[in-house]
Amino acid sequence: MGQRISSWFCDEPQHVFDVLKYSEKVCSILGVSIYESVSGPASGEVKLSPAKFANFLAMNLLLMVVVLIHASIPYELMNNGSIMVTYGIRTLLVGGVLGISGITILYAWNWKSIGLLPHEIHQLDLKFQLMKHPIDFPAQKRVVLRWYGTFLAVHILIVLGFNLSTLKLISDRFVSWRMVFGQIYFNLVYFAIASQLVSLSYVVSRRFVHLNHALRLRFDTTNGERLRSLLDDSKFRRGTVRERVRIVQKLAGMYHLLDGLAERMNREFGDIYLANIMATLQFSAFNVFALLKVYDSDDDRTRMFTTLNLCGSLYYTLMFMLLVRLSRTIRLECYHSNGKKNKPPMKWFAASSVFDSIRPIYRTGKLIGIFTQTIDFRKRELSKTALDQALLVLAVMIDVYGFKLSLKSLVILSDSILYNVGIYSTVNLGFIISMSMPLCNRLFGGRIFGIFATLHQVDEMLLRYGYRMNHQLNHLYACCFMMTPIVINFVMMFTTFGLGQNSVSLNLTAMEVVTFLRSSLVFTIFGSYTCASLGSIYQRFRGLNKVIG
Repeated sequence: MGQRISSWFCDEPQHVFDVLKYSEKVCSILGVSIYESVSGPASGEVKLSPAKFANFLAMNLLLMVVVLIHASIPYELMNNGSIMVTYGIRTLLVGGVLGISGITILYAWNWKSIGLLPHEIHQLDLKFQLMKHPIDFPAQKRVVLRWYGTFLAVHILIVLGFNLSTLKLISDRFVSWRMVFGQIYFNLVYFAIASQLVSLSYVVSRRFVHLNHALRLRFDTTNGERLRSLLDDSKFRRGTVRERVRIVQKLAGMYHLLDGLAERMNREFGDIYLANIMATLQFSAFNVFALLKVYDSDDDRTRMFTTLNLCGSLYYTLMFMLLVRLSRTIRLECYHSNGKKNKPPMKWFAASSVFDSIRPIYRTGKLIGIFTQTIDFRKRELSKTALDQALLVLAVMIDVYGFKLSLKSLVILSDSILYNVGIYSTVNLGFIISMSMPLCNRLFGGRIFGIFATLHQVDEMLLRYGYRMNHQLNHLYACCFMMTPIVINFVMMFTTFGLGQNSVSLNLTAMEVVTFLRSSLVFTIFGSYTCASLGSIYQRFRGLNKVIG
């Protein structure tokens, strides 16, 4: 048994499946993967495995058990006098587990497409081998194992510290051991998903690097030593024009395969990845503020929860930052292989049109219920789905609930009647605006979409005259427009309900806090959307003036 385990780690890898087998094995054991190869990993055929599907159902059932464990943590364990910190920690724990369960469902929904990714990479590796540019599988295996071992060691230290502190500071053994189980299982599933993303992104990025290396060996004649080293084995150097054209066609076909791989990874994992990195960053921000509030207090339990939650969120943020680096590598290598003319295929942090540049604000607006219509960024079409209709109804119901709550709540914060009436009227007016925003966008969504469709046509016309819009810069502006109101609102809500000691902030429930926060975000996010739209129109006018001048 020990020899088999040793050989599993030490055997020389023969193909990409040997490089990816570690993350794949962990995903299979925990129930994240529900597919299996029909007749060996290189066969190119995958099928749904009943045993793995049952394991997947068991995993999600256990995640729901973890949700109940976190939701039923006794109130007095995290009650340090701040309702924001008390309910915030509980919300982070429950929301994190629910989010992971949703990610595993999305992962399983696309099981066939994800299962064929390693086979497509394997087919590309065979083409490299036929062209006498084999992939260095042992080096890639060493890198994957080094990353895997490092992240796993840090992961174990954080989880072990959390669980030992839980057992030490919580005397009720039934509650403490339930929390230990919840933390271990949740982090195992999350680590399996993150490690799978990192492994796949790494092997795809190395193929782009390898292709550019092959291009330099075949076509770069500026280095005399490199040329002499290839004269003996390369028919291309001394071949006919037909042989040269054939080798160029093969390299172009390999690049087309790589482009398809990157597009598929973006389609299958892009939204999941962006949602995870935004969630981890926001969790980290909340834990920083919570830690500043409870750091000098005598509440050891809350300080422990906050500190280790911050370490965990920063740890996962670091893993996703590695994905940012890998996607940047793909982008740069794609630029090199394309002669720096075509767009990079991986769109996690790239924008090639006006629709891509507004995507961050659109996604955020749809998440909080401002936009209840779906934009297809590939076909550049606007549509309405059943999910959009449900989102519209939910958004209006939340606003009606908030408006009803604000009408009943008479806030007296000062002896000034004018000041109190102003606060009361402002809150009510805010809910009215928040309620009307999704309805107006539903009615006039076609006109709003038409603005960006027209801007896209303008971009194409400007491109014909030699002027290219910097969509990547506009995408960065949109990210800034998106994050600024989010950070400001969270800081203001934390200052009001977390640090405030008035009777109004102390008596609000978590649902009421979320309702007020959403109402404020609706107004500010739509304002950011408007600013981004006006900025896009201004940049087209400036581009037109440059073309005319």
